[in-house]
Amino acid sequence: METHEDKSGQAFRKFLRRNTRMALAITIVLAVAAIVAVYVFFKVVADAQVLGIVPTTLGLWSVGTFSYFASHWLSGSLSLSQFGLFQ
Repeated sequence: METHEDKSGQAFRKFLRRNTRMALAITIVLAVAAIVAVYVFFKVVADAQVLGIVPTTLGLWSVGTFSYFASHWLSGSLSLSQFGLFQ
């Protein structure tokens, strides 16, 4: 007699067999999105120190500095200008 877990496991395997290409495409898209997010983060951090947006030493940081940097980081990660597409 099969349990509920056996039936759901078999159903999931059957679903993956039918939709292998889509599962692979989703996995690739998520991997690329993660790589782009890391790239944008490092680019914004490097630009922030060069442009003087953030202090060079940790002791000079304040809540205002952090919020300013976070807003630049979020807007940079949401815009495509970081990749040179809209300059």
